[in-house]
Parts: sequence; C-alpha cells; structure tokens
Amino acid sequence: MSSTNVWFTLLLYFGLAIAWMDERPVLEAQDGNLIISSAKDRNITLKVLGNGYINVNEINLLHVALAAQNATRLMERLRAGYLVQVDNNLARLINLVEGPTGLQRRIAMLEGTGGNSSRSPSRRLPYSTDNLTRNSIRRTNERIRRLEETVREIENKLKENACQSNPCGNGGTCQDLYEGYQCLCPSSWEGPNCMTDVNECARYLGTDLGCQNGATCFNLPGSYRCDCQAGWYGLHCTKKDSVCSRENSQELCGHGICIPKPGVVTGYICLCDQGWETDGRNPACTRDVDECAAKHPPCSVNPPVTCFNAPGTFFCGACPRGYTGNGYYCTDIDECLEDNGGCSTSPRVQCINTMGSRVCGPCPSGYHGDGVSCIYVGPCRINNGGCHPLATCIENPALTSSYVQCRCPAGYQGDGLGPNGCQPATEISNNSCVNHPCVHGTCVSTYHGFLCRCDPGYTGTTCNTQIDPCSPNPCKNNGVCIVTGGAVTCNCSTSYTGSRCETQRQTCGGVSRNPIGHLEFPIGGTTYQHGLSCAWVLVTNYSQILNVTFTNFNLEDSTDCKFDFLQIHDGRNAGNHMIGRFCGNALPNKNGNIVSSHNALYFWFHSDSTVAHEGFALHWNTIDPICGGIFEEDYGTITSPGYPGRYPPNRDCYWYISVREGKRVQLHFGQLMLEEHTTCKYDYVEVRIY
Repeated sequence: MSSTNVWFTLLLYFGLAIAWMDERPVLEAQDGNLIISSAKDRNITLKVLGNGYINVNEINLLHVALAAQNATRLMERLRAGYLVQVDNNLARLINLVEGPTGLQRRIAMLEGTGGNSSRSPSRRLPYSTDNLTRNSIRRTNERIRRLEETVREIENKLKENACQSNPCGNGGTCQDLYEGYQCLCPSSWEGPNCMTDVNECARYLGTDLGCQNGATCFNLPGSYRCDCQAGWYGLHCTKKDSVCSRENSQELCGHGICIPKPGVVTGYICLCDQGWETDGRNPACTRDVDECAAKHPPCSVNPPVTCFNAPGTFFCGACPRGYTGNGYYCTDIDECLEDNGGCSTSPRVQCINTMGSRVCGPCPSGYHGDGVSCIYVGPCRINNGGCHPLATCIENPALTSSYVQCRCPAGYQGDGLGPNGCQPATEISNNSCVNHPCVHGTCVSTYHGFLCRCDPGYTGTTCNTQIDPCSPNPCKNNGVCIVTGGAVTCNCSTSYTGSRCETQRQTCGGVSRNPIGHLEFPIGGTTYQHGLSCAWVLVTNYSQILNVTFTNFNLEDSTDCKFDFLQIHDGRNAGNHMIGRFCGNALPNKNGNIVSSHNALYFWFHSDSTVAHEGFALHWNTIDPICGGIFEEDYGTITSPGYPGRYPPNRDCYWYISVREGKRVQLHFGQLMLEEHTTCKYDYVEVRIY
C-alpha cells in the first residue's frame, strides 16, 4: 500500500511541473542551438522602434512580409478581375472551336460528306447541309475573324510591359499587370505611382513610431523628424541620456552606428550607412543621399540613362533603343547582324551600324527608295541615267538591268555621258593640249587655249613652280613642319597636339598625326583612374596605314568587357567599323598586332567606378598598304580592304585567279557598294580575262 502512494505522489508532482512550464515562456540553449518557446496558447511578438529592421541573415523580414502582403493583394485582384476575364474568353474560344458543335467538328463532318449529303447519308450533320448557305458560311467566317482579333488583342496586351517607362517613383517596385501596372511603394510613399508623401506625423501619432515625450514632429519628403524636449534623446525622443552604446546605437543614429566622441554636445557622432547622411542639425543618419545628383552620375553617360533615386539607394533605367545592358553600362547593338538591319535585301543595300542605331546605304542604280525599301524604276528614271541633260537615255535590259545608252540630240556630238557628254557640233575642241604644256598638272582645252589643273604642291600657268608649304611655318607652339608627298604635317612637342599643334595635350585622350610614336596609359606605371572615358585618334599619311603593336595590356576582365575596356575602330571616330572591344590581360588580337585599313585608328578607353589595373602601352608606325594577291585554289573569297567597313581611298588592288586547265572561273558578287558615277572613272571593280 505504501509503494502505491509513493508512485501516485511522484506522478502528481511531475504533472504539476509540466503545468508550471506550460505557463512560462522559455529561452534555452541546447547543443549550441537557441530555442525560444512561448507559453501554451501564447504568442511570440517582435517589435522594433523607429526605422529599425528585423533581419535574418541580412534579409529584412519586414520587407519580406510587406512584399508577401502586396503579392497576396495582387493575386486576389487578378483572381477577381483580369484572370477571370481571360479565363472566360479562353473557355469561350475553346468551346467555339473544340466543343460538340464547334468549328472543328463541323469542318470534319463537311469533309466526310464531301459537301454532298447524298453520298454519305450515315454521316450527316446535326442539321441539313442545305442550311449551310452562303450567308451562314459568311457568318461563320466573321465569327472566326472576330475570335482571331480577340485572341490577337489579348496576346498583344499580355506582351506589353507597362513597367518599361519606370512609372513608379521614390524607390517603388513596379508589377506588370494585364492592361496596367501596380506600384509597390516603400512605407514613406503612397499613391498610384508612389509620388504622394506619407504624413508620418499624423499616421504614427499615438504609436511607438511617433514622436514621444512632448517632442515636435516635422513631416519631411519621404521621412519625418522629431525635435525632442530638453532631457530627451533619440530618433523618437525615448532616451533619457545620449550615451553611445550598442543598445542605443540604432535609436540614436537611425541608418548608422554611433561612435563616442568627447568634446561634442551629444557626446557621440554617427557613422552613416551608405546612401544616408545627417541633416546637419541632428547627428542621426535620417536624410537620404541623392546619388543621382552626384558630380559623376552612377548610370550610363554615353548613352545617357535615367537615374532614379530611392531611400538609401538608387537604380538605373533601361538602356535606350539600340543598346543592351543593365543601365549602369550599355553596349551598342549591331543591328546589321540580323536581317541586314531592316535594310533592303532585294536588292541588297549596305547596312551601316552606328552607335545606337543603323543607317541604310543608297539604293543601287535603277532603284528608288530610302534604302529600307527600294523600288525598281529603271536607270533612266534617276538622274537621266547619268546622261547629259539634253541626251536621250535608252535602257537595254538585255545586257544588264543598269546598262543605259546615252544619245545626244541633233546638232550635238559626244558620248552623251555626264554634264559634258554632249557638245555643239560646231564647237570643235582645239589642239592646245597635244604638246602637254602642263608640267605638273592636267591640261584642259578651252575656247581660247588651255587651262592647267596643277597637282598638289605646284602652281603657275603651266604648274612649273613648286610651293614650299612650310614657309611660313604653319605649325604652332614650336612644332616642326614636315612635307610628305606634297602634304604638310606637324611634328608637335610633347605638350601639344592637333593638326597644327594648336591644342594643349590632354592627360587622357588626344589626336596624334605623327607617322611613328608610342602611347602609354596611364603614364608612370600607376593604375588608371575610375570613371574615365577617353579617346585617342592616330592619323598618318593619307595614302598609308597604321601598324600597331601592344607591348602591355591589363584591364579589368569581365564578360563582354562591360566594365573596363579598350574599343578600337578602323577610322577616325566611333562610327567607323569596330575592330574589337578588349579587356583582361591578354593582348588584343591574341598577338597584340593590329593593322588598319584606313589612315586612322580610333581608340576608346572606358573605366567604371570599381576595379582598376595598369592600363596598356603600344607603339605604332606607318606602312604602305598591301592589298590583292594570287589565288590558285578551287574556291575562295575576295573582299575589299576594311570590309565589312568602308574601303579606304587611293587604293589599287589586283587579284589574280588561275585554275587548272579545262576549268572555268565563276564569280558571285555577294555585295557591291561603290561610289556611283556615270563613267565609273573614280571607284570601280574591273574584271579582265587573260
């Protein structure tokens, strides 16, 4: 009997202990784990004061909860509105097409009967085919057309991105909806586009987030401020002292941490988080920094991208049309790589890529249009086919679509080509040019004799006097005048640049017309600065080209070279053909050698606001252009110098093609864009058979 009482007593006390634990919250540690338990049927509540956060692994739970709440409202709105409408329209469309009396079943029955009910009486339509009159077929077609338009309209509306224009201001997040958008605003802004400031003084009145202990509340754009009574401190005037401690730091400084500093009135200063600053009156970090108003904008400058400021941060808009990127950096899209950039393909018109766009070349001879579309009108319909204004242009499509014959009218003589193609028959040119009187020039017969058109560097009636272009010296700032092939260039000192040494040399970028030289950036073995955009142009003799060799190259490496890069163009500016964009520590073109097609090269260096390296170094020299060659293979490709960019001036290129005996040579011109002239005496391609 006594043992029974003992067991009963133990069970009774054990039950009382469990009941006592159910009535108390518990904070305990087990094997390094922290366990928080509430009392039975009680809650666990976390509260923050002011603008504080509840963070889990740097994730703000308040923002997560707000986003979940907004997402729930959005889904409820979609379920009650747009999605219901879309579901109803789709269900109606499916029933009309696939239903028991839908279009598919009717068409199948019509195909089964062959349109004649007498051929297959066992497969009749639910109603007599005699009722399918022309009117009913027309009505059916009209219903199909309307359904197609409805589906097309729904598809177009679903594809529209209402958030593309960034309609939400002040850091609001845009949610794209069917036929509209919704802005998820931060707590300090409201309204359809987050443009209405929340009056926190009125909203937080009487709550823990309001100003306490008789403080005066001032509403500010996107925030508010509490001016405390004497003896009270903190963002909401809840502290009786201004002692900087770990517990008081957030209440004293807001978006920052406090650091004790003897000698100041408050006894501490606030070290603000990035994106926040003090207002100058209170040490707390409560004023947002407008990064978009900084001296060096954080978003892309070339092309310009809109910067949007938000509380404590900022973000960049989308890159403009013709560019790709994240808004911080934008890269030009080469529209010509896809479908010829929208330029005409029949006949094929040259597509020229430009920064952010493209330009279509002119329509070929015999066609009229803007390059996007070319309509064949015949060569004689355009500028009289290149014939003299008085001449008759005669098309001969039997030869080629662009071949014309020019016939001078009665009383005139000549080949009819060009402005001088037809001359009065009585006006016979004299023989004054037979003896070649022009020493350094071209002789032109006139009514009363001849006229000499002198070559560069010569003057006089018969072009027999050589001009000294260096007297007086055209080069400024102690530049040295150099004559090469009759043309003047200036060898400038290290402090000046320009065609006549008239411009003081920039520390970043510049123009050099020296035939040989060295370029190093930055100078002195240091690293380059952040936020740079520099351009160098190397120009040499008009009839020669540049041979560039990189000796050092080290830029920040990235995918597509979107951060720091050196971009090189075959010409004088960024509108010329781009040779390539380079970054990392590998030499450009693998071996570090680049040979231009034109007499100029354009170098564009860009650096972002973070990583910097040693830059690059190169040297260049001027060489004679080489084009042409000998081909003995069974097939091959010939392109003009600089292709697919523009060909340079003053080039004579000869290609010789030879094949085995008994074989023929067949040429296919994939593209031909040359200077147009009636006699093709300027730019031309000539094919000869030997």
